[in-house]
Amino acid sequence: GRGPGAAGTAGDRGSKRGGRSRAAGQAAAAVAHTDPEAGGEASPILEDFKAVLRGAVDASQVSPFVYSCACDAAGSQFIVSELEATCAQGSKSNEGDVLFGALLPFAGNLARDAHGSLVVQQLLQLGNERQRNEIVTSLLLDIPTLSRNARGCRVVQTAIEVSPPEAQAQIAAELREHVIQCIESMHGNYVIQCCVVNMPPDYIDFVVRAAEREGIKMASHAYGCRVVQRLLERATASQLLRLRALLRGSVHDLVQDRYGNYVVQHMLLHGPLEDQKLILKIVNDNALDFARHRYASNVLEKALDLVSTPGPAAMLSEQRAVLFDRLLGRTGDEQPSPLRLLALNRSGGFIAQRLVEYATGDVELQRAQEVLHDVHDQLRRTSHGRKILGILSDGARDGAGTGES
Repeated sequence: GRGPGAAGTAGDRGSKRGGRSRAAGQAAAAVAHTDPEAGGEASPILEDFKAVLRGAVDASQVSPFVYSCACDAAGSQFIVSELEATCAQGSKSNEGDVLFGALLPFAGNLARDAHGSLVVQQLLQLGNERQRNEIVTSLLLDIPTLSRNARGCRVVQTAIEVSPPEAQAQIAAELREHVIQCIESMHGNYVIQCCVVNMPPDYIDFVVRAAEREGIKMASHAYGCRVVQRLLERATASQLLRLRALLRGSVHDLVQDRYGNYVVQHMLLHGPLEDQKLILKIVNDNALDFARHRYASNVLEKALDLVSTPGPAAMLSEQRAVLFDRLLGRTGDEQPSPLRLLALNRSGGFIAQRLVEYATGDVELQRAQEVLHDVHDQLRRTSHGRKILGILSDGARDGAGTGES
C-alpha cells in the first residue's frame, strides 16, 4: 500500500505515492533494458503490440494483444507513454479512445498486476469523466478485494482521488460491509484513510461507525490507529462525539500503548480544548513515569510542545504551570528533581532537553540551572547531557540579553 509509515503520526506521514513511484521507476528501468536503442533486446510482446496499434482503427483490433502488453514491464511503460501523448493531443487523435476501449474489459485483472496497475492508474488520471466513471463501474464489485491487494489498493486510492462525488459514493457503498477487514489490512487501511481524506463527511459515516464499534481496539491497532487519526483530522465535530468520548475514557492506557499514543497525540493537536485539558491533567499526574516510558514520553513531548506554542499556551497556562512545576520540582523538596533524574537517564534525556528548551523566564531557567548545577561533570560525559547543558547555556544568555523576567 501507499501512505504513512507504520506509526501513522502527523510527522511521519510520508508521500502516499512512494510505492507508485518505485513501481514506475522499475517499469522505466525495464524499458531501458528491452529497448534496442538502449543496447538491450526488444520485448517481443511490445513489438507485436506496436505493430497492431499502428494500424488499429478500433479497440477490437487491439484487444487480443493489450492485456499481455499491459502486464509486460516495457509494454506497460509504452502504453503509459502513449496515453500521455494522446492526452496531450486531445481530440486530434483517437488512439487514446482505442487504447481505453481495449483496456477497459481487463481493468479488474490489470489492477492486481505489478505493471498493469500502473496502466489503470494512468487511465484514471488521464481519462475524461465518462471514462473514469466507466473504469470505476467496471471495478466496483472487486473494490473490497482490490483494496486489500498490494497493487489493487493503489488503483482504488487513485479512483477515490479523481472520481466525482457520485462515483465516490458507489465506492463507499462497496466498502461499507468490509470496512473492518480493510482497516486491519496492511494495504486496505490506506484505502480507508483515502476515503476519509477525499470524500465528503457524509460519505465517511461508515468509517466513523466502525471506529465506534471497535473503540479502543482500533485506536491500539497498528493500522487502525492511522484511520482514527484521519478521522480526528477530517470528520465533523458531531460525527466524532461518541468516538471522542470513548477515547477520553481510555487516555491513560492509550498513552502507554505502542500505537495508541499516536492517537492521543492527535487528540492534543486536533481536539477541542476540553480534550486537551483532560489529557494534560493525566500527563501532569504521571509526568515522571510518562517521561521515562518508551511510548508515553511521545505524548509528554507533544504536551510540552502544545503548552509552549503561542496561541494554545494562552488558553493552557494553568496546565503548563503545573507540568513545569512537576518536572522541575520545587526548591526544598525532599525528593530529587524529576529534571535531574531525567537528565542523568538516557531514556529520559530527550524529555529533559525539551523541558530545558521550553523553560522561560528567570524563575524556570534559574530552577533548571540550580537542579543541574552539581551534575555538570556527569552530564558532560554523555552526548545527551552535553546537549542539555548547551540548551541551558543558550537559554541563560538569551534571558540575560533580553532582560526577560
